[in-house]
Amino acid sequence: MSEGWGDETIVRTGPRALRVLRPLGEGGMGEVTVGARREGRFERTYAIKRLKPALRELPEARRAFLEEARLSALLYHPNVVRVHDAGEDDEGPFLVMDLVEGVSALQLTREALRREWELPLEVGLEIARDVALGLRAAHEARDAGGAETPILHRDVSPQNVLIGYDGIARLADFGIARVLG
Repeated sequence: MSEGWGDETIVRTGPRALRVLRPLGEGGMGEVTVGARREGRFERTYAIKRLKPALRELPEARRAFLEEARLSALLYHPNVVRVHDAGEDDEGPFLVMDLVEGVSALQLTREALRREWELPLEVGLEIARDVALGLRAAHEARDAGGAETPILHRDVSPQNVLIGYDGIARLADFGIARVLG
């Protein structure tokens, strides 16, 4: 359940709540905000993804969104944005994911073009390598019982490659992914 608390919005995820801090971005189907969750003595930040309001009542969109959560939960790899939690409240379904502090490959290339910078070949190769490792992890995914569950991303694009300020590229948005076989 989402509820206001002062000017803050609280997203209830079972016994722990997330406090929404600020908008982060949006894609074709979803909107992403930054949220914080108290964990013991610490507060951790996460990305919270929701369906856009116009799509929240469409059964097909809700199904696809929840399937993204299910498939993403199978993946634990440094080059894939990890989903930690999923739920539903009065604003519809949501995913709680790693917050990648950085830029998308699309933002990086647009900024390089704007400034007339040439990205070093080594940087491009490292990003491509990270994406390939993330895709390999998806293709080799297994369910909780150990059964092979290969996942096909189907939307590898510059906006779905997030490059952290730590230099690691991570594959995001398994929204239209499919299990192979």
